[in-house]
Amino acid sequence: MSQTKSVSMKNDHKIFFLVLIISFSIFIFTASAHRYTSDDYLAYSQAERIVNQTPIPNFVLGETRAGLQGSDQIQWDFPTCKDPIICSNVPLVYSISLIPFIQLEQNLNILPDRDFTLDDFDDNHYVWWRNTLSSEEKFTFLFYGPLITAISSAILFSICRTYNFSIKIAITIAFLYGFTTIAWAYSSTAMNVVLVSMTILLSFYFYRKFVKDQNFSSLIFCGFSLGISVLVRYDSAIIVGIILIFLFGTILKNKSKLKNITSLLIPLFFCAIIFMGINYVQFGTLLEYSFKTESGYGLGPTSPIHIGIFGLLFSPSAGLFIFSPILFTIFVSFSDFYKKDKSSFLIFSAYLVSMLVFFGNLETWHGFVSWGPRYLLPVIPFLLIPLAASLEKRNSLGFRFLVITLGAIGAFFSLIWLIQDVTWFTWGVFGGDSGLYSLGVAGIHSLN
Repeated sequence: MSQTKSVSMKNDHKIFFLVLIISFSIFIFTASAHRYTSDDYLAYSQAERIVNQTPIPNFVLGETRAGLQGSDQIQWDFPTCKDPIICSNVPLVYSISLIPFIQLEQNLNILPDRDFTLDDFDDNHYVWWRNTLSSEEKFTFLFYGPLITAISSAILFSICRTYNFSIKIAITIAFLYGFTTIAWAYSSTAMNVVLVSMTILLSFYFYRKFVKDQNFSSLIFCGFSLGISVLVRYDSAIIVGIILIFLFGTILKNKSKLKNITSLLIPLFFCAIIFMGINYVQFGTLLEYSFKTESGYGLGPTSPIHIGIFGLLFSPSAGLFIFSPILFTIFVSFSDFYKKDKSSFLIFSAYLVSMLVFFGNLETWHGFVSWGPRYLLPVIPFLLIPLAASLEKRNSLGFRFLVITLGAIGAFFSLIWLIQDVTWFTWGVFGGDSGLYSLGVAGIHSLN
């Protein structure tokens, strides 16, 4: 390794941690320990049961199914649970990722163990909410999203450097992702799209390392990252399939084919065994990942598909370009990036199209109650990387002004989410029993 390359790698490592620290510092101060839906609630509940070794309440062997229980909840078509602790439709690996945060707070008591008053926060509902949660739960939801999203931003910086973009441009792309897209809003949650965005970025980073260095160790790490991505969120199999196609194409063009294929497949098979083992312990079957419901609600197709795709991109309430306007630059940047790296261009394009077709075909393409198209969060970094090619090529003041303007608008949209009590104002359901639009608890939590 040349001395120049060694110095460059050391500088990249330093800046990686600098991006991580800066991003985490901002994310943590804009988080509130309180942005979560039933998705993160179920994941946290399962993690808490694992830590404390406590069974699910009212568990009946042969009767209890995974998911939220009760007649007013969606009845998912899962088989009955075999284990009272990990009885959940949430991927177990996703729940396990929460455990270090729970144990850290249990052992160190980082958060103050006291009740809050209106002198601390001038918001009755928020004070009530904070006082009803354990310190472990508050700590987990306060630190999980900011840390994972900050790591994602830092990995994105490293990916940009594999294309030989300048450090300045790579930092710009990392911060544009972190603070001008819906990634900033979702950094305040513990949703699995936050974690899978990081694992997919990590997978692609090792893919790029192998393409550049042809080192079999990069394939091992890539294989594990791809496998873990599927274990965290099953629809990540889309990007896994795309990357594997290009990986095999690269492997077959070079020497050591058998060694490289083995290095890639062993970690993938290992993760597949873990997947089947988890499902066997949970449900008594090796393959169980269906999300169909007894009523047909959930993953049923929407007709026509172009409605879902248009909604994912331009819907005022969930459109990707509406909530992350910096992505309008893809109409220029993809052309510039194609000239720099055709293979990566094809990967990014295939990933975007596949995700749009997959989720656009579902009646839940909107992600229920969310801030923008949360299902597309893992795609966003791959739509920003091409912008680095445009920043490298186009030095005009007008283009830079456009990027700054679109970024500022996106940051403003994320701040709207971050400064409000989302559980109360955004996720309230008309006629429900919680939130601004509810009927069941009207007047209990004053807004004055």
